[in-house]
Amino acid sequence: MKTRLCRLFFEIEQNGQAKRYSLAPLSAEEIGAGFVAGFKVTNRSEEPQPVYLVRVRENGVMYCTCPAFLWEQRKGQEPAAPQPQPDAMCKHCEALAACGAVTRNMLDVLKARTKLLDAAEQRIEQLTKNRDIEREAACRNADSLRRTIADLEGRLHEVTQRALQLQTSLSAAQAVTPKRRTRKVAA
Repeated sequence: MKTRLCRLFFEIEQNGQAKRYSLAPLSAEEIGAGFVAGFKVTNRSEEPQPVYLVRVRENGVMYCTCPAFLWEQRKGQEPAAPQPQPDAMCKHCEALAACGAVTRNMLDVLKARTKLLDAAEQRIEQLTKNRDIEREAACRNADSLRRTIADLEGRLHEVTQRALQLQTSLSAAQAVTPKRRTRKVAA
């Protein structure tokens, strides 16, 4: 089969001015760790042509390398910056969502999956802590039982030694003591 070439273009109109962009999918290496999908968006209306990477994080949040998006991320972190907005997106992210390159459904599924994974990780962490606590308690119980057994064995040994001494003393006393005579009763 012949290799086919496909070019995707879209326009973003803002303040009465339309800008033309080309869209190319990113390779797995270009997407990078922590992201699941991405596109290279090139502004064809300006010279030099700025290139932005629009990627989707594993948690379903879109990320863009354009200055407007980076400013949105810094919001609330600098003294003069406005408060951050949840899931703020720049015009490039919004355009990709609008044209269907990145669907809202996909973003919602990723967000839901991330919440489930976060809950599962918290549960695993909780179970691990509980297991460690139970293991520690079992070790303490085992140590306590070992000490109790050792104490009981020591007492048993002492009692056994004392019983042997008493038995030996009793045997010696019986050997030295003269036998008593018994009277015979006439019938």
